[in-house]
Amino acid sequence: MQKDDHRFYAKWIGVRHNGKRKYIIKQSLINGTVAFVGLLLLAGFIQDGLTVEYLTSDAFMSNALFFGILSPIYGWTAARSKWNRNEDRFQDLERLNATTNKEHF
Repeated sequence: MQKDDHRFYAKWIGVRHNGKRKYIIKQSLINGTVAFVGLLLLAGFIQDGLTVEYLTSDAFMSNALFFGILSPIYGWTAARSKWNRNEDRFQDLERLNATTNKEHF
């Protein structure tokens, strides 16, 4: 294994110990919040150039409502996907370790 694989393996053991639910909730909140704020600012910049008028307009409220519904769905989906990718990588490293250890005995 390479150095970054060792680092990932050790870190992921700790993350797995804390549990899938905790990881997905935490990552969902982070991803969803970043997506919500980013989309809201981007929409404001595109529509009105991020002025004070935009922040008090109906367009802002409509965007906030729409992105408020969309962002948690995105956050949860991204978190589940990341968990699955990390689990696959972890399982691959476990198989590699098992194969390597068999060859040394």
